[in-house]
Amino acid sequence: MEKMPKKRAEKRINFAGGGTSTAQMIRPSKQETAKEFLFQKTPTSVYVSRRFVKKMLVIGISEVCRQRLAFAEDEFTSRTAGDMKVQVLNPFEESGNDNADSMKGWLRTIFNLAEKGWLSKVFICIGKGNAPEKKPLEVYGFGIKETDICKEMDEHAVIDLTEDEDAQLRNEAEDLLQGIKKKIPKTPLDDVKFSIQVVLNDQAPEKLDLEDFHSSRQPEVKRARTLFERGCKTPFHKIRTIGVQAGKKEDDGDSSPSGW
Repeated sequence: MEKMPKKRAEKRINFAGGGTSTAQMIRPSKQETAKEFLFQKTPTSVYVSRRFVKKMLVIGISEVCRQRLAFAEDEFTSRTAGDMKVQVLNPFEESGNDNADSMKGWLRTIFNLAEKGWLSKVFICIGKGNAPEKKPLEVYGFGIKETDICKEMDEHAVIDLTEDEDAQLRNEAEDLLQGIKKKIPKTPLDDVKFSIQVVLNDQAPEKLDLEDFHSSRQPEVKRARTLFERGCKTPFHKIRTIGVQAGKKEDDGDSSPSGW
């Protein structure tokens, strides 16, 4: 029997360095027929649900990269998520652009953590200076929490979903993604840097050999103003996303995203 890793408190880690974003001319996207991306398989097992989580993450993170970090359109591939069209970064196809390739490398690591069931939260921090997570202008957070049934079942065991449950899952997932797409500011930020922070859950091993990570505190945003907040769930995972923006001095608000 495989020895389970020792449980521990959540660990926050941060990708060292980060990228720099400068608003740029957006090039036309590649012409191709959009394929279904999110709902290729219904998440009726832990294994498929983790893949569903990965896809929700990459769609949400890709939208932040398009709208706020001005990644060129030809970095993305057109796909569909149910009834909505989405633009998705391909983590396994590098383009030679430093910022985009850095983000794709970070996504590969995030995917690996999600597949193993060790991922709890992901934050994209955007700000000025070499450590944007210390004084961010904006933070986009994605949270993943396992349900009780997820912890009890073999990852390949399958459960049945009713048509109503399947429809509710699809509606919640599309509503979450539409919330990001519609509520995120549309004008790219100029001359900013960004970093990725990751929080592991208590199932992760005590020590992980993660390249380009270092310990970090959870990001805080001064006088935070919530841009959007959405959630959805599969039978095995609860997914939440939130976007916050630093307010002006006269604005009221929390010092960090609520509930994080």
